[in-house]
Amino acid sequence: MAAQPLIIATDLEGVLVPEIWIAVAERTGIAELRLTTRDLPDYDELMRRRIAILREHGLSLADVQTVIATLDPLPGAADYLVWLRSHYQCIILSDTFYEFAAPLMAKLGYPTLFCNSLEIDGRGMIVAHRMRMTHGKRETVRALRALGFRVLAIGDSYNDTAMLAAADHGILFRPPPNIIAEFPQFPVIDSYADLRETIADFDADGVPERGVVLAGVRDDETLRGRLSTVDDLDLVDGHVSENAILEAMAENPILIERPIVETDKGVRLCRPQDKVREIL
Repeated sequence: MAAQPLIIATDLEGVLVPEIWIAVAERTGIAELRLTTRDLPDYDELMRRRIAILREHGLSLADVQTVIATLDPLPGAADYLVWLRSHYQCIILSDTFYEFAAPLMAKLGYPTLFCNSLEIDGRGMIVAHRMRMTHGKRETVRALRALGFRVLAIGDSYNDTAMLAAADHGILFRPPPNIIAEFPQFPVIDSYADLRETIADFDADGVPERGVVLAGVRDDETLRGRLSTVDDLDLVDGHVSENAILEAMAENPILIERPIVETDKGVRLCRPQDKVREIL
């Protein structure tokens, strides 16, 4: 096992429990409430729409909580979480709200949960949502890495991808096709058994990095460190993961140091030029 302890940062809805708002939509017959962060990446916009719909239909916090109380963890999730917590530190990072999550946490054995809060008026109606901080999932992962943890992050939606990129290793668990298509850099896992095996393998050996890393060139070595863009994106921070560096390079090709040469003998960043001799 590596010297740095491993901590698992996992999403809640879609990974451990059903999507709350889909359940509310099915119970109330309000189709628009089926929209989740699998469909819309802007969570603030999504919540404002949800709260307006609830108000329009006269649905209170208690009405939503009644639906949530009927939900159970996804099949196999409770046993998986027991295994996970017996072997590793684990934090659930969710964009849900403490007012919603309490009955679900009881059914999961009260794991540690970082989420957000709702503003409720005197009639019990939801009037606003209060995010604990901007980009809370990503910033929590960054903070954990700054504290000396290796972080493996698990999610399924748009609002999880920044967290996955900030982690040492990010995994999509049962994501919809649109997420798979838009974020091909993250491996996809569909069962808790495979998830357990992947976590154990990562803890024991680490996970091989993608692309040129497999051939002997690390992503941070191919980063052009003298550019102002590098500083603007905080890519010189020692706690930035290689997933995050790769994403930045894909969006800003100017960040890629050149020339990178590939032959049958491997890949090298050929600065200085004589390094090409190693693979000729």
